[in-house]
Amino acid sequence: MAAVMNQCEICFKDGILSTAVMYCVNCKHPLCKTCLTNHSKFRAIKGHKMLPVDEISKIPDFVRNYDEFCIDHSDEKREYLCTEHKKCICFECLKDQHKTCTSVCKITEVTLETELHSEIETFRKQVLIIDELAGKLIDSFPEDVVVLQKKILSAQDQLKNLISKLQSSLHRCETQFKAKVSTMCEQIKLDMKKCKIIRESTVKRSQELNEFVKYGDNFKIFIKLEELKSENIEDEKLLHEINNKTHRTEVSFTISQPDFENLFSCSFRSH
Repeated sequence: MAAVMNQCEICFKDGILSTAVMYCVNCKHPLCKTCLTNHSKFRAIKGHKMLPVDEISKIPDFVRNYDEFCIDHSDEKREYLCTEHKKCICFECLKDQHKTCTSVCKITEVTLETELHSEIETFRKQVLIIDELAGKLIDSFPEDVVVLQKKILSAQDQLKNLISKLQSSLHRCETQFKAKVSTMCEQIKLDMKKCKIIRESTVKRSQELNEFVKYGDNFKIFIKLEELKSENIEDEKLLHEINNKTHRTEVSFTISQPDFENLFSCSFRSH
């Protein structure tokens, strides 16, 4: 593989051995100086991305092997963007599954040249927003757990003072209380875990995009970016859902007499 990549592919097909100096990401051809000069003269391919030959081995497999063809129609490229479904599709998908969609456009070189940079910047800003929101939520969870745990201890102390007279009734209340608080604590921990996973995922997606930007052609970058943006939207939506949950909770107790059956109750107020 290395030996072939060191030879100009165009010259090699003509039976000539010429040392390649650059690699065209779009054409997927190593080029010698002469062929590189000729390549740059054609307006249609003048904007192709070029990499030094020694950079080829550094292209990550997930960039090199990224498939821009349709999963359902393997001989069709995903050359259309359906903004309604936030995904890139092929012509066959357009005729079949997306024939009623009203917002579908063809991915052209003009689109890639004019919109790709701004889309990448938008994606990166989105990553920062998600990372900041996830970080704030993660930082807030430990404090919430500590507050709840202190409230549990306080409730247990009060219950122990009454247990001699109301052992049966209070035991039932204590069990219910612990179950509710335990469920909330577990939910907080679960939400915290989700936030960490989302944070790690956004970092990974950002790294993937950087690799695509560095080594992939614009078409691959555009398709991958749409996938990453869709994932970011779902993660951001989930973070907002978590943020709006009732995990910040105050616990209050009500003790009344002489109705021993209803002597103890607990309530949870979110803010």
